[in-house]
Amino acid sequence: MIGKNNKKLELQQTRRKRKRIRSKQQKEAANLRERKRMKDLNLAFENLRKLMPTLTYEKRFSRLELL
Repeated sequence: MIGKNNKKLELQQTRRKRKRIRSKQQKEAANLRERKRMKDLNLAFENLRKLMPTLTYEKRFSRLELL
């Protein structure tokens, strides 16, 4: 029993994810990429909304309704 528990503990210790240390520049670059990604996604949904027929009194479609 002790041998099995030790093996299990060793596996858990080796499977730990290492936290990657990122510099300030890397964080800023990642944030910039994410902002661009969201801007592009929002633009795509807006273009899709324009293609959907709506009546003037209807509210705009949500993302879920568009999909």
